[in-house]
Amino acid sequence: AESPSIYSRFSYWTYKLCRGKSISQIHLQALPISIEDDAGKQANTDDSYINSVGALGLNSHNSLKLPPKSVYSGKTQFYFHTVHDLGQYLPPSTPDYKSLIISAWGPNEKIHNIPHEDIEYYIDGESCIYTPEEPNLESPKATKRQSKVVYEDDCCKRSHRTMEEFFEQKERIRILSITEPKPCRYVLLACRYCLKSDVADEESPFNRPKLSSNAIDQSAASILLRTYLQSSPADSDDDSFNHLPPMPPSQIEANKQLLRDMFSHAFDSYIYNAFPASELHPITCKPGEFHLVRLPALTLIDTLDTLIIMRNFTEFARSVERLRFLDLEMKREFNRTFTKSGKGKKREDEVGGLFAVNQDVSLFETTIRVLGGLLSAHQLAEAFMADRVTVEEVWDSYGEILLGNSTRSNYPIATESHTELDREDGLVNADETCRKFDVSDIPSPHKESSFQLPCNETTTHWIYDGFLLSLAQDIGSRLLCAFETDTGIPYGTVNLLYGVPKDETPVASLAGAGTLTLEFELLSRLTGEGSFGEAAKLATRALWTRRSLGLNLFGKHINTKSGQWTEYLSGIGSNSDSFYEYLIKHYLLFPDDSDFWLMFVIVYSGVWENNRLGDWYADIDMNHGLDGHVRQVFESLMAFYPGMQVLLGELTPSAKTLNSFFLVREFLGLLPERFNFVHWKTESGGDIHPLRPELLESCYFLHLATIGLQGSDCGPCSKTDSNHRTSTWLWAADFALQAVSKLAWTPCGFATVKKVGPTTTGMIDGDFVKINSDVQAEQKRLKIKHHDEMPSFFLSETIKYLYLTFDAEDNLLHTDSERDWIFTTEAHPIHHVPKVAIPDGPSSTA
Repeated sequence: AESPSIYSRFSYWTYKLCRGKSISQIHLQALPISIEDDAGKQANTDDSYINSVGALGLNSHNSLKLPPKSVYSGKTQFYFHTVHDLGQYLPPSTPDYKSLIISAWGPNEKIHNIPHEDIEYYIDGESCIYTPEEPNLESPKATKRQSKVVYEDDCCKRSHRTMEEFFEQKERIRILSITEPKPCRYVLLACRYCLKSDVADEESPFNRPKLSSNAIDQSAASILLRTYLQSSPADSDDDSFNHLPPMPPSQIEANKQLLRDMFSHAFDSYIYNAFPASELHPITCKPGEFHLVRLPALTLIDTLDTLIIMRNFTEFARSVERLRFLDLEMKREFNRTFTKSGKGKKREDEVGGLFAVNQDVSLFETTIRVLGGLLSAHQLAEAFMADRVTVEEVWDSYGEILLGNSTRSNYPIATESHTELDREDGLVNADETCRKFDVSDIPSPHKESSFQLPCNETTTHWIYDGFLLSLAQDIGSRLLCAFETDTGIPYGTVNLLYGVPKDETPVASLAGAGTLTLEFELLSRLTGEGSFGEAAKLATRALWTRRSLGLNLFGKHINTKSGQWTEYLSGIGSNSDSFYEYLIKHYLLFPDDSDFWLMFVIVYSGVWENNRLGDWYADIDMNHGLDGHVRQVFESLMAFYPGMQVLLGELTPSAKTLNSFFLVREFLGLLPERFNFVHWKTESGGDIHPLRPELLESCYFLHLATIGLQGSDCGPCSKTDSNHRTSTWLWAADFALQAVSKLAWTPCGFATVKKVGPTTTGMIDGDFVKINSDVQAEQKRLKIKHHDEMPSFFLSETIKYLYLTFDAEDNLLHTDSERDWIFTTEAHPIHHVPKVAIPDGPSSTA
């Protein structure tokens, strides 16, 4: 068995077992050696690049190329860096067999207790130099490498052997784990797959009813298995598989900690340097704005659910109170200034608040980031926040919301601004504290709620009172006027005080008008106001009826007044992507709207039959298909599609397409916005990486769908198996995580990366540094440049999907037995609320 991934751009160790012959340890490093331009000339002639290749001492005979059928095989080559011989097979019939083993492994090796068929020894590999741990032996020592392979008991008799139903297996070997208990001594735990005749009848999975001959395509099943395992047939006599080794649990935990550190670095920088601005400038550490949604606290609202998912319950409670305070202050300011000035005509029931701002906002972006963020945080708080946080962890003794790791017990209370001290020791009189933070300061919708004052003598828990749902209802009401068109297809922009701007264009995008039903229908079911969901569903149905009847395709832009398409280009990327996603997700979340399933099946078939080119998807003419204009460009937004296919059980096409997308990321280090997959280069202006999540979203879903298959071809591992949390998509997420943590880091967060390319971001090496001062030196070496922006979706989506990938076993969402969570297009998890359980008020939920 062999486990290299030739697609990896990063340096790592892998092992090759030639059973009965030898064991090798291979240090792989992947490098492109030539990139041809359109004229066929070699473009990669950078001196530093040539020197890096020459330093490896490599030539053509020891290079690994992409599979022969790959369209990129002439563009990229991959090399072995170093190969270590870990030993030659020692047959049990060898004279002095036991003596040789004891000489290699020491006198404590219990040879007589282990049958020969369950353990194999490989001895006298190449020399290994190490430093002894004994205090009196500090000089390096040399010894020969020694190895043994231990086969897991009853590995072939596991009951879950799903793939065995599809095709006959010959004997194969899978390396499950590798340890080095002592320097230069290696123990490989392996699984030896069995033939049908090796399994006892009473334990055999083949006693189950056979599938009919046309139930499963055997060639497709074989492709499915190999795709799951990222493997291909080996060039060896035993016809074994190649695949990545299992990821050690310690590395999974280290990645989770790295993601917590990355989140804290970015989130804390936003709170300290930018809040309540909409976004943060992560290079200059100043407040910024998102021009499509110029709203206060945008990043905070978009990130609320991530706080719960990462179990930062204290900061979630504080963030809710920050929004409550900001909403109250903006209501006061509105009443002091706006109403007295008599500026223009506003909404009749206007009372001010967080969203009472004279700003034009995108209907689509405000819905997915703000409305979706509030609804998700509301449902998560209802589900998981009971008795999680005490009042003392939220406010200090003056009613001020705490920051960082502060608690009331360690928060400094003797300041110049607070002089009413009861004693010289600085303790505050409880009665005076209560008067300073009076209940009348709480917004009126919550005066009758279970809100707890921070001055209680006894420790009490912070209680969530439904405040976020009231904010969601407010923003939803302000957006609803966008749907007032002749077609029901909404305008793209709304002014939050005055409605649709007079000069607003009637042209809307497919995604912008058709990615609204999850949030608006859920808002209807939580509040009892059906107008929200009905408006959004009408828009989707109006778009669907305007598809091209011959090909079942949609354009990218449409006139909301006439219902005529203004752009006929059709695809799954920009201006279209989430329309397809919301058809299937709406049906899964609200199955009583059964027509959404019918709409999705027809739309999905149209894309499959017309836009698909091999494992890629092209933009084509909605009326003429491939006979019209064809744009063969991969957009990073398209990377959501394999994840959506997982929801359908379309695992084979999903995995094959995502492999193709990951190849672009590995070629360039980071995924660009636009990449021409025919000429194999970034499109003009498309060579930036704005920290998008779509690739990692699909990686997460495929990891969940295939988790455990890495442990055994016999089927998913049980929880007693050390590899039950592993899949090869976990490695893909690991490589992506290390690249983002290194290449996008800035002093105040993470920033959009300029100019991704094979000689900049693509030259990232395997010696990854974590978030520390060295990362800037590494960026300088690679000539990395940044835009001074950190989109809110980096915290709400990118970090979240990565964290959930590595926290697949223990996360709150994955272990919730009461609710099934569906992610919105902004990665906000929401769950089903039935129509028959419409709540009585805004602070209740089903």
